[in-house]
Amino acid sequence: MKALLAALLLAAVPALARETAIPITVDPRLETLGIVQMLAGGAPPDGFRVPRIAYARRARARFARFKDDPAVALTRALPAYFDFRNRTDAVIRRGPLPDMGPRWFTPGYMVDQAGGPEKFEAWMKALAAFARRADVAGFVRENRGLLDPGAKDFEADVARRDYLGVLQRYAGFPLDGGYRVYLSPFILPGSQENTVLRLDDGTYRIMSVVGPRVEGGSPEFPPEDFVATAGHEISHGLLDTLGDLHRRRVLRSQGVYGRLPWHCYNDWQQCVKENVVRAVMLRLIARDLGPAAAEKQLDEEGRAKYPYLGELADLLKTYESGRDRWPDLAAYYPKLLAVFPEDPPAVSSAAAAAAAVDAGPGPEWIYEETRPFSTPGQRRLALEYLDRALAARKTSRLLRLRSAFRLLQGDAAGAEADASAAAALDPADPAALLARGLARV
Repeated sequence: MKALLAALLLAAVPALARETAIPITVDPRLETLGIVQMLAGGAPPDGFRVPRIAYARRARARFARFKDDPAVALTRALPAYFDFRNRTDAVIRRGPLPDMGPRWFTPGYMVDQAGGPEKFEAWMKALAAFARRADVAGFVRENRGLLDPGAKDFEADVARRDYLGVLQRYAGFPLDGGYRVYLSPFILPGSQENTVLRLDDGTYRIMSVVGPRVEGGSPEFPPEDFVATAGHEISHGLLDTLGDLHRRRVLRSQGVYGRLPWHCYNDWQQCVKENVVRAVMLRLIARDLGPAAAEKQLDEEGRAKYPYLGELADLLKTYESGRDRWPDLAAYYPKLLAVFPEDPPAVSSAAAAAAAVDAGPGPEWIYEETRPFSTPGQRRLALEYLDRALAARKTSRLLRLRSAFRLLQGDAAGAEADASAAAALDPADPAALLARGLARV
């Protein structure tokens, strides 16, 4: 256990420069959603509850006169399959009050669940109008203290555990973005909502909405409930870019997907990312709550659903004890992907397509290499990760990939240098020769 603590705390690794504090707030947008849902009555959507605490009683009394508000009527008419978790996710993607206008990308399925774009926007505008008329922000300011001491205890524990600092030191590089936690008593414990957004500028915006347990009328936010959440969501922001950069290797194990007993996010690329972040989450749980808690979490995740998860966690132990060899997870990530067995030739169309591109680049080579990163900001982030990976070990594929990104970013000289280095490492790599030729045009 002492070795694990030492590996995760990494006292020998310099402190990372990025901010590690996690803001924890009660957001009037989310309280508007909860209050309107409470006034709508009827069968509660999945993930919603009205807790038996003073905060909720005071809210019901304060806002009872708005029971016929348009926001309440529109909420009452929403389909049940647009559950409270998705409603919460949709709200935190909006801008702040008083307008709650569009801010971040909202998946089409959420809009469709609400009845389509027109009904979705009408509902959002009605929520914002309710918040203004009813002064929900004022209610939150006046009654935020009713969630204490549970909320204050939770904030102190999150600060003490330093999730962002620990996980950034563990990964060996900083999170390019931020993590924010919202507390809302209307979220059913166990149904918390987590949102991970990669923005156009390349940074990550990660948000979790956490509801309290209620014991004897007092809200509590148990820290042990949050260890897995923090480990999982922060790891997405740190590691998902690596999954996209190694997309070709992921596709070559596509056949594994068909052998899983469940849909696994309906996408093998996402499924692999989920496996990796869960493995890091298990290591954080082992650090904070002990190995038995990590084994329990592995059982809860499902050993049949995630048959490679235990092996991934064991590989991370090797990473932890060998940081002199692997300075960061950018260098070690290919070792994790080796857990997923590669397909025999032509097992899947996706694997065959990947092999064809690797064997002989065509006119769409640059697009195929870089398409998970559609904006200059996202490509900037990809280059930062490639720089780290290449600092540890130079391979023809990674050099060729960095050449493609540099070319798209307007760095023709850097692209040519990388392509030439790739060709020197592997003279038979036609993609490296093509990349060098494109950089010289």
